[in-house]
Amino acid sequence: MNRAGATGSGVDLAQEGWNRSHFASDTWQHLPEHGLLIRKHETPRTALFFPDSVKCPVEIEQLSNIRITEMTLNHGGFKRKHDTWDEGSCVNMDSEWTGKTIFVLKSTVANQVKTKEQTHAFLAERSMVDLSKSGKKKATGKQFNYEKENEETRKGVDGSRKAEWLKWEKFMAVRPIEGEELQQLLREGYKPIGTQWIDTDKHLHLKRPGVPHKPEYKSRLVALGNQETTLGIRTDSPTADLDSVNMILSWAASEKLKLMALDITNAYFHGETMDRLMILKPPRGGIPIEGYNPDRMYICRTPIYGSRDSGRLFWKRLRKESIAAGLTASKLGSALFYIAKDSEPKVMMASHVDDLI
Repeated sequence: MNRAGATGSGVDLAQEGWNRSHFASDTWQHLPEHGLLIRKHETPRTALFFPDSVKCPVEIEQLSNIRITEMTLNHGGFKRKHDTWDEGSCVNMDSEWTGKTIFVLKSTVANQVKTKEQTHAFLAERSMVDLSKSGKKKATGKQFNYEKENEETRKGVDGSRKAEWLKWEKFMAVRPIEGEELQQLLREGYKPIGTQWIDTDKHLHLKRPGVPHKPEYKSRLVALGNQETTLGIRTDSPTADLDSVNMILSWAASEKLKLMALDITNAYFHGETMDRLMILKPPRGGIPIEGYNPDRMYICRTPIYGSRDSGRLFWKRLRKESIAAGLTASKLGSALFYIAKDSEPKVMMASHVDDLI
């Protein structure tokens, strides 16, 4: 199947090399007795997965068009998306994710699955999906439940939470507000947004039965964007589409160039300054620092992970800095930039949220 993008042997070879090397740790799980084919994604990605993008253990014709994607988001949280994969368009999420993509075999479920609700029931019967709220949290496999952890784990989580808050202070992401100043804003009708700690073990994938395991704690403090109003807020944040990626890959392959990639650390803190007033409540469990005041709230200065327009504000800053550095924004893609001399490209760059190629 040819989806949006350039075609040709150079592009095909470049794309095949990219998939094979970059996503080498991703694996297939074929469960014919359950009528399922599962792709496990260990390598962070933004795009939803197509079964024909890599070598598939079954014939593509044996798969129905049903696709269930379970995503542990890079900025914290869990998301499940139900759609069809054979419509031909590449779908990118606003954040990197790991997790799994579930496909349903035609032969087993031809008469059992016709609607979204039937698909959920089918998967639940096979213990593949728990649709309860607590089940979604368990599905991530990485998130700690602070209240239920032992003292050693809590101590490790406290340390990672403190390190995260130090990043907030370093980038002056928020300004504390309390007392009469806070009360005045509340009287004027400003509604505070909640926050939440997302605590994970970055080394969970190394854990093996019967082998001592030492977690690497990572915490992220995120805003609960679902509590925000979308009125007057632009939330679109362009990312590189398949056309842009294919163009760079084919150009690099034809010119025998090496590709370079990088990830921007604490990306959203580097975004454009907030152009609206957003007040954050402290998270459940507080902030592990001296002098912490639970009655204090915070006014955002920079984009915060989880807020509705954080991705867009980061993209606006990236675009501005790229143009200032001499790159030109391409008319072919909002997240594609280049430098040309005598009508020949010398530099090409595409962005996928905080990943650059």
